[in-house]
Amino acid sequence: MPTREASDQLRTGIAVQSFRKALDVQDRDRDPDMWAGVMMNLASGLQYLPSTHPADNLAEAVEIYEQVLEVRTEARESRPANTTAESPTP
Repeated sequence: MPTREASDQLRTGIAVQSFRKALDVQDRDRDPDMWAGVMMNLASGLQYLPSTHPADNLAEAVEIYEQVLEVRTEARESRPANTTAESPTP
């Protein structure tokens, strides 16, 4: 049985692979919110992915966060002025 640390590292690696695979079916133009969610999870996973090149993982994560920010900014700017993402329920 792997140690807890090795098990956590394995799970992180599998998660990163899974998020990359999910991007094969999630299209930025068709469903930008879902795409952004998958990308955020991928970037978070990359930050903790054990690797011999952690700086490359962090650089990729930053690039992904920038893409997500672009998509979410576009979505925010396209909403009518009197609505917000977290509108209170009456």
